Amino acid sequence: MARLPPARVLLIGDRKSLASTHRGWLGDLDDLDVVLTANDESAVAMLRARHYDAIVSYVSSQKNEPFPRSQLPPGVDLPILVVLDRAPANPPDGNAQCWLPQSASRRLLHKEVVRATQLRRLVAARRRTLQGLGLSDLPPGSPAHLRRRFDPTEGRLFLAHEPIIEWPARVPLGFEAFARSGSWGTGGAASPPDAARSLAVQRRLEHLASRSSQCLPGFGTGERPALLFLRLTPGELSIPELGRRKTRLRNLASQIVFGVSERAARPNLADLRAPIDRLRTLGYRFALDDVGTGQASLTSFANLDPDFVKLARCLVADVHREPTKRRLVGHLVRACRDSGVQVIAKDIRLAAERDTLAELGCALMQGPLFT
Repeated sequence: MARLPPARVLLIGDRKSLASTHRGWLGDLDDLDVVLTANDESAVAMLRARHYDAIVSYVSSQKNEPFPRSQLPPGVDLPILVVLDRAPANPPDGNAQCWLPQSASRRLLHKEVVRATQLRRLVAARRRTLQGLGLSDLPPGSPAHLRRRFDPTEGRLFLAHEPIIEWPARVPLGFEAFARSGSWGTGGAASPPDAARSLAVQRRLEHLASRSSQCLPGFGTGERPALLFLRLTPGELSIPELGRRKTRLRNLASQIVFGVSERAARPNLADLRAPIDRLRTLGYRFALDDVGTGQASLTSFANLDPDFVKLARCLVADVHREPTKRRLVGHLVRACRDSGVQVIAKDIRLAAERDTLAELGCALMQGPLFT
């Protein structure tokens, strides 16, 4: 039987003398390849560059916290062994595989590190086997299970962009990004618990913004960079992650338009004023989606104070044939124009619909006709 390669162990901590001693102890074992780094920042870079089987993190009076599990790269779940100045007063909080005192013997250190790397390899083998059988390898409700199920950046994600065209100039004002997968927030029917909801929304938007900036023409460049329209439910406007400073999404705030639809949820619309005002001060703009479905009301319009209004397909379909629709669309376009709001007609499928909407003063359009 082929021999497994040595398990790679990363030692992290500013206790250089102790860490060096432990590196020597662990290096005596042929089954371990031990790497030493001084701080968490360099450890993150090393974890992204190479595969490791376990982490040993040192806690001292100078460094009060062990290496945080939240700093592990996406998809990486490693056992973390924490070496302390003294035995912990309280039980482990779940961040660590186990806790070891500074005075741990060579034998105890060997035992715990080898045990951790073996468990890691067994879990990896089990995961590969279950995935080969088409089964989930994660315990239901575990953090990793929630991330995989509800965070589209953890699984397969199909990204599409639909242009929003200025007519008759035939130039794109921007693009609406759509994510398609079986996960929540991207077309699936499942709804995550609150613990995973904010993470899923924030990562989905970050992923859409990052991918869009890489593949869209004119995005982030030119005198008038293209806008990116991203869909949210009203309840998602309040998640704190949208206000974080050092994120790709925040850097592109002046080009981001959050489209809000009432189809998914209908919270108390008066409660939306505060989060909308907060996000607007950061540079984000807003679009009221699905106007004409009977769900987007005057109350929604007043509370959202949108920069854009998007007309639903029910108003656009056969508008060239139905006088009542033409009158209604004309009134909406004039009312929005008087309020400084731009109107976008969605799901345009026929040239006759496009030409009639243009005659009614609607200059922004999107739909199959333009893709």
